[in-house]
Amino acid sequence: MKNLKNETINKITAPSPTDMLFPAGLTCVLLRSEDKVILYDLQQKRSLAELLAPNIKYVFWSEKHGHVALMGKDSMSSPPPQQTV
Repeated sequence: MKNLKNETINKITAPSPTDMLFPAGLTCVLLRSEDKVILYDLQQKRSLAELLAPNIKYVFWSEKHGHVALMGKDSMSSPPPQQTV
């Protein structure tokens, strides 16, 4: 990650080869690889969830970031909501 002066301020090690980043709230990002999307927590430095979704190009979040829709050239998917205990 870089600041506005283009200086490296933070580096993360992705759990798999990543070709694109999408925003996912204040402390998370979505990492896109060839065949899946990974929700990665930047503070804890670990994967929170994975979804098999190839060729994702766009990510749309609900207003409170409770739901997400992933859209690709040939597909659209919305992961099932996670159950809380």
